Amino acid sequence: MKWLITLLTVALTTTGCMLETPDPCDASPISCDSEPVIKESVPDTPKVEATPGVESISVSWSGSTRAEAYFLYHNTSQPVGTSNRIDLANVTSYSFSDLDASKTYYYSVVGYNKTGPSSMSAAASATPIPLAPATISATTGAGSNSISWASSRGAAGGYTLYYSTSTPVTTKDKAFAVSGTSYTHTGLAGGTPIYYAVSAYNAGGNSALSSETSSTPVPAKPTGIAAVAGIEEHNQLERRGWRYRIYFALQQFDTSHYE
Repeated sequence: MKWLITLLTVALTTTGCMLETPDPCDASPISCDSEPVIKESVPDTPKVEATPGVESISVSWSGSTRAEAYFLYHNTSQPVGTSNRIDLANVTSYSFSDLDASKTYYYSVVGYNKTGPSSMSAAASATPIPLAPATISATTGAGSNSISWASSRGAAGGYTLYYSTSTPVTTKDKAFAVSGTSYTHTGLAGGTPIYYAVSAYNAGGNSALSSETSSTPVPAKPTGIAAVAGIEEHNQLERRGWRYRIYFALQQFDTSHYE
């Protein structure tokens, strides 16, 4: 009987020790009741667009899902690189002003969140539109007008000179494409005022029109005049709306005799 009591005592003691063994979760730095931590994915790569304005560029982007903020990189050459960076909040556009219209600007965007950054976007580029020429003037000639204007920085494409016989001049009027900053408008009838305005342009687009100028050409020198008996020649000239002096010679040409 003693051996049976001893066996029961050992069994109960062993069971008690097993029940009193410390819970392994108590010694773990992570509670057994904690939810597993799943990291959010980094943002998708943004898609970027650059739109030119007058000595300005507007940059916008989209498609960067999960982004909480952005890095906007810019440069005047490719590749854009990471030297020139603007840190932005959760916005999707940014505007640059006071730019040089003779340069092309390149932009890339990176979206990021707590997990990390996205890949850098493909570069978008734009060339700012030049300012309109600051001044324009016109000088009268015989059957012509000479027009000149101030140069516009970045007008790599040249200028468009618009003209009309009425004011205001618009971009729907007739025009000449001019590479420089002056133009002589020939073949004009005398007595009719002509109004002019000029626009500069480059790869970014056309500037606004300059202020207007006007000039009234004098008649061109008559050619092919012939003497006709009677007064018919005089009447034909009068009907054109202009007064002419007709010089004639009694023996030798002498401009002291005219009508």
